[in-house]
Amino acid sequence: LWQVQQDKSKISFNIDVSGEKVTGIFSSFSSTIYFDEHDLENSYAKIIIDLESVDTGRADRDSMVLDHAWFNTKQFPLAEFVTHKIIKHETNSYLAESTLEIKGVKVPVNLVFTLDTSINSEKGERQTIMRGHTVLNRIDFNIGSNEWSDPGLVAHSIEVDVDLVAFSQD
Repeated sequence: LWQVQQDKSKISFNIDVSGEKVTGIFSSFSSTIYFDEHDLENSYAKIIIDLESVDTGRADRDSMVLDHAWFNTKQFPLAEFVTHKIIKHETNSYLAESTLEIKGVKVPVNLVFTLDTSINSEKGERQTIMRGHTVLNRIDFNIGSNEWSDPGLVAHSIEVDVDLVAFSQD
């Protein structure tokens, strides 16, 4: 199992809001990850994201996205990402066929990711840096409903990047 170093890892997103690129991060998440490039059939990941940990750099915007029209964190405080199948994609990259659940809505998601692994021979630990990327349609999850559903105000596409630093014992 991987031990994700949360202080060195992040889940971030980018979205266009009225022509301005807004970047945000989720600072609190937990994970259960098993990955073995020689045993992809049994490799898996489950990541639980605390949606209330969103940080876009503006407190007024952060509090707004917690409301009913957006994440509705009073009813749905967590998002859940679960892989179903991981396959080799290209050289040093993989494709995780997954499901993402936000606001009680489960949507299939493909996450392409790369790995960079190094060994600490003194401690016998293997450090892996995982970088993943996907694009979501916020409307699929009923995020930003009513007057916010206009893509001219807030784009429907959200780019999501997952950067994890993890250790595992050899």
